[in-house]
Amino acid sequence: MDSPQPYDFSSAKRKRSPSVEAPTPPVKVAKTQSSHLQINYLARQHSEILPLIASDDSLPAILSLIGDYDAVLHRHESMAGNLGARPLGPILIKRFERLFLGPPKILKSHGKEGSTVGWLDVVEFARNKPEQFNLEKMRDGVRVCQFYTKQSRVEITEDDYQLIASGMPQKLIPPQPILEDEEKELGTLEILEKSLGSIVQLADQVSARARQLNHKIKNRKNAIVSRREAEAATNDGHLANSPMSAGNVRAPSNGEQRSSHSSPSGFTAVNQQTPNPDSITEHGNSDTGGPSKPVNGTVMRGASNATKTELLSKFFTNSERAVRDHDQTKASIIARPT
Repeated sequence: MDSPQPYDFSSAKRKRSPSVEAPTPPVKVAKTQSSHLQINYLARQHSEILPLIASDDSLPAILSLIGDYDAVLHRHESMAGNLGARPLGPILIKRFERLFLGPPKILKSHGKEGSTVGWLDVVEFARNKPEQFNLEKMRDGVRVCQFYTKQSRVEITEDDYQLIASGMPQKLIPPQPILEDEEKELGTLEILEKSLGSIVQLADQVSARARQLNHKIKNRKNAIVSRREAEAATNDGHLANSPMSAGNVRAPSNGEQRSSHSSPSGFTAVNQQTPNPDSITEHGNSDTGGPSKPVNGTVMRGASNATKTELLSKFFTNSERAVRDHDQTKASIIARPT
């Protein structure tokens, strides 16, 4: 008799489900700052060339240039082109515009002053909105193309319309960006970054040292004012305790009256002198430069307006000195005998 076969427990075990691989996390794609890459190398709104900013410029000039540079970035124009570089793109655009009979006709504009519509804008409009780029027959029988772009109502002739509709002008538009223009833009941005860095560093130093100097100036001013107030309070105390004060005045006796009349002529006691009202300034300061006097119970703080006005007439800024030296040199040249 055959012996019973041993039971295979391994076959009775539940088979595991095939392992499912965990989904791989999506690869993080670096966010491209597309807003900074939308650079128009082909045209710019203003024709004047902007100067290069420098740390030795005056503060108002620096603030004005920073505003101009920020406006260029806001319009997505080439910084190199606005600072005087000659990009290749605008040169090619001038050749491109010679294909047409004349500039596009602007019927009505609601845009900002100085904004224009060029043939590049017309070709771009025809490519992006072909359903709105059509010929229309006018009342006099002439066929024209009218459309609205850049907040302006534009009209072009039938010949220009046919040329654009053929697709030939689009082939002449240079691809963007042109490597040469992008290289100039990158170099310009590096130059401006270095210049602005030095200006920021200088501005931080000026701000820190100006705060320190202002603190020292305030301390000296407060010390002078405190000394004058203390001296004024001391003088008021002496006057209150003097024998000639209102509380200490007593009726003189007959002998004292006779002695007072017998005083030698020409002698007057110091404490009997009364100040001349004309010698007191409007701020309670005497003309001799004494301490501030109480006015209506309050000691006046600071120098008088007349003093500050006189000082300002003798102080000159660097620009005022340059103008004065220039005028003096010019006057000496004119007065020189020939």
